[in-house]
Amino acid sequence: MLAALTVRDSVQVQVDLTNDGARMACETVFVFTHDVVASVSRPLLQLAGFTRLQLAPGQTGTATVTVPAAQLRFLGIDLDPVFEPGVVEILVGPRANRADLLVGTVLLQAG
Repeated sequence: MLAALTVRDSVQVQVDLTNDGARMACETVFVFTHDVVASVSRPLLQLAGFTRLQLAPGQTGTATVTVPAAQLRFLGIDLDPVFEPGVVEILVGPRANRADLLVGTVLLQAG
C-alpha cells in the first residue's frame, strides 16, 4: 500500500549506511523524485534533498531527509503551480544514476 500525502504533509526518507572500509568515510545521500504520470513533461530525476553522513570504520548510521509534499508542486501548462494527484517515486542513493538508487513510491492526494 502506498503512503498517501496531501500538500500539507511531508515524507521522511531514511536509509541505513555502513562503513565497510578501514578509514573514516563521509557519504553524501541524495533524494530524488520522479512524477510517474504528470500533465506536463517532468524530469526523470529531480533533486529533492541531500545529507551527508560521517562514519568511522565498521560504524552504521541512518541518513534522514525530509521532503515536504509542497515541494512536489510543479508549473502546470498555464505556468501556475500545481499539486497534481498521482504516484511519485522517491529515489535515494549516492548519485544520480537510477541503477544505484533505492526506489519507493508515494501517492499524492488533493486536499
